Amino acid sequence: MFKQSLALGILVFSATAHADHIDELTRAWMAKYKVPGLTLAVIKDGKITKQRGYGFSMLEHQVKAKTETAYELASVSKQFCATSIMMLVDQGKMSLEDPVSQYLPGTPTKWATMRVRHLLNHTSGIAEFPMDPFKASALTFLRYTNPTQLKDTEKVPLQFLPGQKFQYSNGGYAMAGMIVEKVSGEKYAHFLQAHIFTPLGMDHTRIIDPSAVIPNRAEGYTLRDGHWASWRMAITMSALDMTSFGGIISTVGDLAKWDGALGTDKLLKPASWQAVWTEAKLSDGTSLPYGLGWSLTKIDGRRIQEHSGFTGTFIGRSPDDHVTVIVLSNLGGGNPPPYGHDQSWPVSEFGELILKDSLPSRAEKLKPTPSK
Repeated sequence: MFKQSLALGILVFSATAHADHIDELTRAWMAKYKVPGLTLAVIKDGKITKQRGYGFSMLEHQVKAKTETAYELASVSKQFCATSIMMLVDQGKMSLEDPVSQYLPGTPTKWATMRVRHLLNHTSGIAEFPMDPFKASALTFLRYTNPTQLKDTEKVPLQFLPGQKFQYSNGGYAMAGMIVEKVSGEKYAHFLQAHIFTPLGMDHTRIIDPSAVIPNRAEGYTLRDGHWASWRMAITMSALDMTSFGGIISTVGDLAKWDGALGTDKLLKPASWQAVWTEAKLSDGTSLPYGLGWSLTKIDGRRIQEHSGFTGTFIGRSPDDHVTVIVLSNLGGGNPPPYGHDQSWPVSEFGELILKDSLPSRAEKLKPTPSK
């Protein structure tokens, strides 16, 4: 067994003489937070201007991270679920204001005012992860079916009445995935493949499957007592029939194709994109920095649409500057309290730093003044 400090040294200090500023930032952050492997892409005006892998996608065999490396996206997957719902809205098959009970009959009385929109902007009142964690694991050797997931979710009391507060809810997105299946008549994985992945040419993107042989798939890790430990979301979630809250594997190249379709009529009508990127409002009129599957913030006064994932992933975009940054890593949160005390790294903070560094205004300031 190699020493972790030696591996980290190889990981970080293999910089070439031509490393640019982003390379330097990336290696510094990877060293500080012990990130095993990472692949990054910067997109400007629809073109990839920076794409590179750093460190190792698999520590055990010291396989280097590449631009083709496929990572578990975790909650970055939520934007695909929200877009799927909006595609069905555009087709006239449903509305964001439809009651959830219309598609999931038999739900508790307190769910009566819960709308589809509430599921997508985390104001439904459904707990963060209301499902049984011991069933949501391949280690059970049993399928955690959609009806059982729904039944277990219904057993957990709502944290508040729909629309009253914001509380991040993976359970709410699991319900949204079930609604996609109900309305479309297709399995969720098939819907994504047929209506998003294949049309956009995302040939290296799919729903997680631990038994599938996936070329260039990164091994997953977490920090346990300060040391690397093997951990993959696919192992802990693969018993689930519904993983719409975090079940996609992809590459930076495929996500660049996804980014190129955002805001265009390739997927949605303009009004639907506006709904996706409009701040949610509580019943008292308070605005929230979250749309439908996207966090909404600002950097240097510019609008930013972003999302991170528990496995150490991030996508952030400045739509007005036509700049997007994608960061995929294999250092995830592992087993959180009360089941463990594993640690990940501040990937959102890093992604926002790279995005800020890539904005045109900042780039212009870095350019030398032309001589007269």
